[in-house]
Amino acid sequence: MVQRLLAAGHKVTGYNRTKSKAQGLLDAGMQWGESPCIVAKTADITFSMVTNTEALQAITNGPNGILAGLAPGKIYIDMSTVSPAASRATAKQETLMAFVDLWLRVLIDVASSASNEYIVEMRRKLQMSRTGIITLVLVIIFSILTGYINLNANEVQAPMACILLFSFLAGMFQPKAAWRWSVLIGLSIPLSYFIGFAVKYKVVDPPHYPITLIVLVIPALIATYIGVLAKRLISSVRIQAG
Repeated sequence: MVQRLLAAGHKVTGYNRTKSKAQGLLDAGMQWGESPCIVAKTADITFSMVTNTEALQAITNGPNGILAGLAPGKIYIDMSTVSPAASRATAKQETLMAFVDLWLRVLIDVASSASNEYIVEMRRKLQMSRTGIITLVLVIIFSILTGYINLNANEVQAPMACILLFSFLAGMFQPKAAWRWSVLIGLSIPLSYFIGFAVKYKVVDPPHYPITLIVLVIPALIATYIGVLAKRLISSVRIQAG
């Protein structure tokens, strides 16, 4: 495949766990990538062909894996001899990373334009500070991310950790009326189930009664006000140090 792509005039960057096995292709004109991540960053379309599921996980996961090098607009095609479950798991990881990347870009765009007319108008209508507007956008993103992780989690640890961490961060970032952030984040899990059921999303471990999960607002409230307390303690220490 590489030889045919090179013969057709395409630039090819490749990687092999044993570099010597790729020497013939390097002699033919293929560029060498120091890791699967670098290959994915360099190429518009990335192909992978390995012998088993363990090898696929080795080249796709981690900071040097293919998934870490993908970006919007890039295409990844796996042609390995692996189980369908492994392929679906890899695709799910790629989707999650793209989802996180998208919402982080949105957050950065909103934060960078916090002084434009649109944000100023939002501040006037909602009677919120610039920090409050940014925190609201941040909490919405956190809630969507928590809901997505929840729908694809086999265990409760990951979504619960998201609720506690995101609530704590929101409380630190904007302590004023912090209960708002805990309610939004705490309700993200039951709302994610209702939305998932409505759009017929394949939920990994659906509960019998999603409405009962509104109790998650309680740990979100606790984590949020721990964040508020942490912010006040840090502020007092800075004042004393100054």
